[in-house]
Amino acid sequence: MIEEVFLCENNISKGLEPVIKKLEERYPMVSFFIEPCLGQCSLCDKQFYAVIRAENIIAESPEQLYNRIDVKLEELLNEGF
Repeated sequence: MIEEVFLCENNISKGLEPVIKKLEERYPMVSFFIEPCLGQCSLCDKQFYAVIRAENIIAESPEQLYNRIDVKLEELLNEGF
């Protein structure tokens, strides 16, 4: 299964661009989608987050979000092996 990661464009504008670039380089087999809104405005306003398989991945900083997405993707990508 090809994994998909969804991010809110408002979070991207708060400093996630380098994180997304690193993730895209590390995981070329994963699709990253930047959406205008993911319907989590109160969460998006206060923290950084992404959605993977309908699960919110939440962090206090861009670096922490990178680490949490990395862990989650490794877990999901290794499930089949």
